[in-house]
Amino acid sequence: SLGAGFSLRGLRVDASFLAGVFDKLGVEPQIKRIGNFKSAGDQLLRRNMSDFQREQLTELLDANFAAWKSMVCENTNRSM
Repeated sequence: SLGAGFSLRGLRVDASFLAGVFDKLGVEPQIKRIGNFKSAGDQLLRRNMSDFQREQLTELLDANFAAWKSMVCENTNRSM
């Protein structure tokens, strides 16, 4: 008999933060923050993810998962 398997472990986002590296080198990046959710400079200024960046990335992952789930349901003729 034929069989198939499928494993989905979830979605994940990784981010690198360089503040510790710059501290060791004696370098201080000059970044101007415009708003709470403008987090592009965070990877240069922080050692970890800000609450605002975490919220933003969580929303992005939730939206991607919802789109994936919708597509799977549509293509397998199943409801959510």
